[in-house]
Amino acid sequence: MYDVLIVGAGPGGIFTAYELLEKRPDLRIAVFEMGNELKKRHCPIDGDKIKSCIHCKNCSIMSGFGGAGAFSDGKYNITNDFGGTLYEYIGKKSALELMEYVDKINLAFGGEGTKLYTTAGSSLKTSCMQNGLHLLDASVRHLGTDINYIVLENLYNAMKDHVDFYFDTPVQMACGENNAFTNNDYTDFYITLPKDNIETALWLESDRMEGLDITPEKLETEKRVVIEEFRQRYLNQPYGDQPMLLRALAYRVHPYRWATIGLSPDHIAGASLDEVRDFYRRFYHPSNAILSISADIPEERTIALCEKWFGPTADNPQSAASLPQEPSQTESRREEVERNVPATMIVLAYHIGSRTSPDFFLGDMTSDLLAGGESGRLYQHLVREQRLLGSVNAYVSGEVDPGLFVFTAQLLPSTTVEQAEAALLREIEILQTEKIDEYELEKIKNKFEANTLFGELNVMNKAMNLGFYEMLGDLPLINREVTIYRSQTAEQIADFSRRTFRPENCSTLIYKASK
Repeated sequence: MYDVLIVGAGPGGIFTAYELLEKRPDLRIAVFEMGNELKKRHCPIDGDKIKSCIHCKNCSIMSGFGGAGAFSDGKYNITNDFGGTLYEYIGKKSALELMEYVDKINLAFGGEGTKLYTTAGSSLKTSCMQNGLHLLDASVRHLGTDINYIVLENLYNAMKDHVDFYFDTPVQMACGENNAFTNNDYTDFYITLPKDNIETALWLESDRMEGLDITPEKLETEKRVVIEEFRQRYLNQPYGDQPMLLRALAYRVHPYRWATIGLSPDHIAGASLDEVRDFYRRFYHPSNAILSISADIPEERTIALCEKWFGPTADNPQSAASLPQEPSQTESRREEVERNVPATMIVLAYHIGSRTSPDFFLGDMTSDLLAGGESGRLYQHLVREQRLLGSVNAYVSGEVDPGLFVFTAQLLPSTTVEQAEAALLREIEILQTEKIDEYELEKIKNKFEANTLFGELNVMNKAMNLGFYEMLGDLPLINREVTIYRSQTAEQIADFSRRTFRPENCSTLIYKASK
């Protein structure tokens, strides 16, 4: 067992390990690096037998002890004016002091005698000012490629007997994966790791519930991260805001009308520390959590470990929030927007039942019948045969409360919105009125069964599924779903289509490409 695990032996990992040794030599430290140790970092390109990249499993130029800059020209910039934003987190004075401290370490481990270049007080700076130019303030330590290598080598030799370095070892292979996601219904924290380290996972998850360690500074940092994620997901890519527009169109009452991440960057930026703490207290406590474990560990030991780590955890029971339910849609809705995108898109959304309702399973099968890859009806008829669309899809949202059955279609330049919409509605009409071929239906059922069985082979999938179905309030459903899919008939799918795909139950979004 280690006290500290460091992922990556680039400059950040190296100096973290160094500083810990200086301040806390009693700690047991391990560093995991996917690349090689310094002396084994050799690129096979020799200009003779090997003239170009052969795509090594781990690139010796880009990864290994010292990071991607190990074989650079060894220039270290000491400035806040370019090269990073560290000063935003610790202040400009502290940032410069830290850079100067690292520079002293580099000098102590082989960089002595190298030159420090600076713009301060230089004649060049005076000339720039006289000509209306601004010269950035910076000092640059030029170690050079050879000296940079020596510094790294000396640092490694100084630490190797006190720190355990694991090279050619991606962290997922060494100790697992720890991550989380949030959707419209729940937050999922998940960990995969060797079973011998299960206590590490239980300690980490129990610690999440012991108290929120967040300061105004940490909150502001996280806000910037989430705002950037919002921009990348919804604003900086084609069709990014389409899901948000569709939710706002299809839902008028239920919270599903909002994206999980927030309504806008301003919405995220406006979240206060008190609001975050209140949210944490209301939701992140034992009686509102489900612990799911998939492992080759005796049941008695598993229960004992869970009691050890979660038994002492303080609880904060809260009354379950009563969510407003979306009323039945009684008239068609339509919205048209114009965006700078490659092609116009049509989106049709129809309300369906909850995740545990019979209509969910019928909707799921219907979506696969219509859009199960290139063999699906929509692709065959509208893309391949009629050449009206560039792409087409159909899916169910899969949310806990009543969700949506969604059609999406990207138009070819020669296709009008009216033509595409009429073609989609014609395919719906065929589904409602013409008998579904039994072979076609059996193929879909086989696919569902195979996907379910193969998915259960993965311990992560099994654990997540167990937790999800427990949250639904029907854990045995996990073992009944294949039978449910198998029992669906062509008549039931046609009936579902007639009940669901009605004009008054439809929200249509026309996402037009600007000319």
